Amino acid sequence: MRQLLDELFNEIGRRIGLDGLSLDEDNTLLLGLEQELFMTVQWRDETQTLLFNAVLCMQPCNDLEKLQALMQTNCVLTHGYGMSFNLDPATDHINLSQVVSITDKSSFTLQEKLELFISTSAAWHERLNSTAPLQMDWQHSASAAAESSFETLGMRV
Repeated sequence: MRQLLDELFNEIGRRIGLDGLSLDEDNTLLLGLEQELFMTVQWRDETQTLLFNAVLCMQPCNDLEKLQALMQTNCVLTHGYGMSFNLDPATDHINLSQVVSITDKSSFTLQEKLELFISTSAAWHERLNSTAPLQMDWQHSASAAAESSFETLGMRV
C-alpha cells in the first residue's frame, strides 16, 4: 500500500509543481499552508486510511461558547464530509481532522479531498484566530452545505 501512496502523492505533486511529494519514513507528510497554519497527512496502516489534521488555533481553548459552536458545526461537517473539530488533549489547541480512504486509488480524488480540507482549514484558521466572537449563522450554513461549499459553514460573514 505504501507504494500506491507514494505514486498517488507523486502524481499530485507533479500536477501542482511539487516534485517528490511523498510521505516520510514515519508515514507522515507535513504541509505548510499559510502563516501559522500547517497540516499533517498520516498513513495509518492498521486502518489503511490517511488522517488529515490541521492545528487551527495555537492558543489553548477554554471558551465554552466557542467550543459549543464548534461542536454544533461538527454535526454538519461530519455528515457527508467526514471532517470534525477536536481538541488536542495535551495542548487544548483546536484541530480539524478527517479520515480519508484511498480505496479508489485515484490521485485526482485524493487531491480533491486534500484541496477541500486545505481550504476549509484556512477559512476556519482565519475565523478562529480573529478577535471577533465566533457567532454561528445556521441560515448561511444551509445554503453553503447545499452548494457543497462548507469552508465557512455556519460563520456569519
